[in-house]
Amino acid sequence: MTMFAYHLQAGLVGFGESFLDLERLFESLSGDQLSVGWLLFGLAAQLIIVGCLLAQWYASRRHGRIVIRSGVIYVGLVATVMLLVYASIRHDLVYVVGQILNVLIGLRLLELLRRTEVRRTETDMEHFPRIEPESAERRSSSGTIAPKRHR
Repeated sequence: MTMFAYHLQAGLVGFGESFLDLERLFESLSGDQLSVGWLLFGLAAQLIIVGCLLAQWYASRRHGRIVIRSGVIYVGLVATVMLLVYASIRHDLVYVVGQILNVLIGLRLLELLRRTEVRRTETDMEHFPRIEPESAERRSSSGTIAPKRHR
């Protein structure tokens, strides 16, 4: 038996129990600590996040570069808030702090994406043809548009 497998089986120092004790995990989930509804809620949130990651990965592979879609970030934020609620129901401080940080990161990504879209719009406007006063239609004194006069 390798040293790694021995430590996994014997448990980590300070924990007193096996690190990957699946029987204990299922006992804690099926007991009075957490209802099946909350368990499904947490699993649904986690599946949504995995779906967002897969959609992001697929879009980036298809375009050949990193593509960040705002819809994926919004859905990911909703799932992260769901996980934050789930973590607070479990009274897991480490999990709650991690999800709060994820929410802040998602909000920052949305802000950066919005700034990038504003800059892209301003850059795209440079490619539109410029209308010069000589080529524009002129207004007559009555307020109607008069046709351009040729010289």
